[in-house]
Amino acid sequence: SSDVCSSDLRNLGSAPLEKLLSRLDGQLSSESESVGKGAARGLAAALGGALDSGMVELEDVQQRAQAGLDTAAAANTAAEARAAAFRIGAACAAAGAELLQEWGVVTKLFELLAGESAATENSREAALLAIDQLCLRLGKRFEPYLLPQLEARVIAMYADKDRKVVDAAAKVVKTLVTGLNPLAVKLVLPALYRGMEATCAWRTKEACIQALGLLAQHAKVETGPCLQEAMPKLVECLNDSNAKVQAAAAAVIPVIITCVDNPETQTLKKDLAGAIIDPQTTGFCLEQILTTTFVNSMDGTSLAFIMPVIIRGLRDPTYDLVKKAVTCAGNICALIKSPSDIAPFLPAIMAEIAKCLEHSSPDVREGAASAKEKLEAAARWGVPVLSLRWLADSVARGRCGDPERYRR
Repeated sequence: SSDVCSSDLRNLGSAPLEKLLSRLDGQLSSESESVGKGAARGLAAALGGALDSGMVELEDVQQRAQAGLDTAAAANTAAEARAAAFRIGAACAAAGAELLQEWGVVTKLFELLAGESAATENSREAALLAIDQLCLRLGKRFEPYLLPQLEARVIAMYADKDRKVVDAAAKVVKTLVTGLNPLAVKLVLPALYRGMEATCAWRTKEACIQALGLLAQHAKVETGPCLQEAMPKLVECLNDSNAKVQAAAAAVIPVIITCVDNPETQTLKKDLAGAIIDPQTTGFCLEQILTTTFVNSMDGTSLAFIMPVIIRGLRDPTYDLVKKAVTCAGNICALIKSPSDIAPFLPAIMAEIAKCLEHSSPDVREGAASAKEKLEAAARWGVPVLSLRWLADSVARGRCGDPERYRR
């Protein structure tokens, strides 16, 4: 720690200290990344201790940070990029996050990321590696500087033509989400969701999907209620033309479904994940839902995984599957505890229930009428019944939001 280092350095003397700092700084350029990391940790601790003991002036530390920025801007090799990042991280860790703005460190790093020519690819890598070091060394204190630029400056780098830059961007996001303040989860998720859009490059989709899985493992409680928006995008990714995007989406669904804390839904996790990934198992999953006795209220996290399966069943041309889906819809809607939990699904499910009300089977029509009544009751305190009826009519006439986002 810097406290231990400070007491030790007072007995060391200025000349040996300078020799120690010089040797650690030299090791930052080592061909071995692990040696460079170790040297960066040691340099940060030594500089911090020297600052505390008054053996090093703050201006000296600032000069080291500036030297790192200059090296990053002129980096020609991966080794130079790493050394620059280690130097910036060590100096800023010793000085503290409070001086990042004053020293212009973050501004300069983001400027380097804006370079698009092939000659600046090493500089972009160096900037991302430096940001990763700042995340690692400063932790949550660095989040206010990074989060506002996460999408535009970091996630955007997933589409870079240089693989080293892509890998460096992935490293930044991994370091960020695995150490993220749980209160900041809602600030990160929108950027990840936009990275899954159909218009994004396949690497961006794959990386954002993987980052969502890491975030779900790190902050389950905070991520769970936000998954209602994620599921439609993941279902789209399951149909993506790129096999790697499909594989990433299929791999993350069993991970994020662990955010569910409803006891009954927990017993259905395997079946729900399987049905979302493989539409052929929809019928079996609906049967499992029907045979499950629910004694707890249904929250938004559970609905995020159950509703896509029900909606797909309602759209199926098979009478038996539609009947099961209508029954499930009625049963689940009766368990909803908050109108806001069902709100994201209203356009899609109201459109399908409206169609089922005109089904050729009396049983389906009866089940649809019951489901509609329960749905209106569930949303009554959040959305007036008249509005729900207008919503259903609007969807049927194509005047509302596209419910196709849940189609698989």
